[in-house]
Amino acid sequence: MESSNNPYAPSQASLNGGTVRDYSNVWRFEKIVILVPDSDLPDRCVKCNDPAEQPTKTRKVYWHHPGFYAVLLINVILYVIVALIARKTAEVNPGLCTRHKQKRNLGLAIGWGGLLVGIAVTVVAAGDNPGVAMLGILGGITCILVGLFMSRVVYAKRIDDKYVQLKGCGAPFLDALPEFRPSGRDLI
Repeated sequence: MESSNNPYAPSQASLNGGTVRDYSNVWRFEKIVILVPDSDLPDRCVKCNDPAEQPTKTRKVYWHHPGFYAVLLINVILYVIVALIARKTAEVNPGLCTRHKQKRNLGLAIGWGGLLVGIAVTVVAAGDNPGVAMLGILGGITCILVGLFMSRVVYAKRIDDKYVQLKGCGAPFLDALPEFRPSGRDLI
């Protein structure tokens, strides 16, 4: 009997394939995705749960305790310094399908295009018509805010040593994840 022919062995193609990812460290709790730091999110769109367009981009998310916003009452520059020192960082790889990537790109175009148009209107109308210049400033700020909200993929709700908690994922993606069962030490 020939020993090199094992009918129960996996094919050589499956052994030489890409990396095998483990998604056992990703859960949901209500509208929050919880994952262990340095874990991968599933290769699905985080908005609609369709297959993600490859490659997915690794993004850094930042979080600091909301109590640090009280420093804003003292001084904005002091808040920025304290927030940069106290923030926690995590790297995540949220996938997006083609449709949601296009929506994100549209948001980026609205934000940057509106900012440039707002600056141009403000510069052209500044000397002759201050009302139009003010509309240029307000229009530019509005386009920036619309662009920020349209292009945001996920954001951190909390980051600690044990878990990264993300918000911004759609209900279909959340429904596909297993429920997080916290123990006494894992309070959300």
